[in-house]
Amino acid sequence: MARLIWLAWIAVTVVGAVLSSQAGWQLQWIERGGSIESQQVVIFLSAIIGGLIIGGGQWLVLRRYKVDAYWWIPASVMGNVVAALLIVPAVTSLALRAGIVLPLNQGGALAFGIVSLATAGFVVGAAQALVLRRPAGNIAWLWIPATMFGEAVAAVLTDAISPFLIEKMPLIGFPASVIGSLAAVGALALAACQAPILTRVRR
Repeated sequence: MARLIWLAWIAVTVVGAVLSSQAGWQLQWIERGGSIESQQVVIFLSAIIGGLIIGGGQWLVLRRYKVDAYWWIPASVMGNVVAALLIVPAVTSLALRAGIVLPLNQGGALAFGIVSLATAGFVVGAAQALVLRRPAGNIAWLWIPATMFGEAVAAVLTDAISPFLIEKMPLIGFPASVIGSLAAVGALALAACQAPILTRVRR
């Protein structure tokens, strides 16, 4: 049973991430070269779409295995929006000013990715942990570090494979295929780190 939960959780998270990445890319394409305000709208809509698609798939798994997580989708959407518009920009800006990470054009892509994704993992993980606390008790708080660690691993893996994907761009198509592939790898890392906690939540 635990293996089935793992597989289902990873599957819906990966598929949801790929679909969300494609929707986000389409929005970015439509608003390319737009104003700062329009870019903020794209970020807002992408966060909502990601929360709905990924959170919706995950909620179906939770419901299938009888985990009481009624507010999972709203928590996922809200966590995504708050992270994307408020927390992540503030934390990454502070990290840049403090010299913790280098600017992207100075070789700081990996550190920047780790900081930004781990921060997003904290915000979204905290929102989801509040939902899980009702059926799981204090074990639910483990969801936060698991999500942060999963996002950090996702940053490392996607940074490692992105040069290869870009090199193979003429063969696999760009940018939608590359973006989808990176989203799938990142989601796989995240879901694999969350799955062990999920099995404990269900007990």
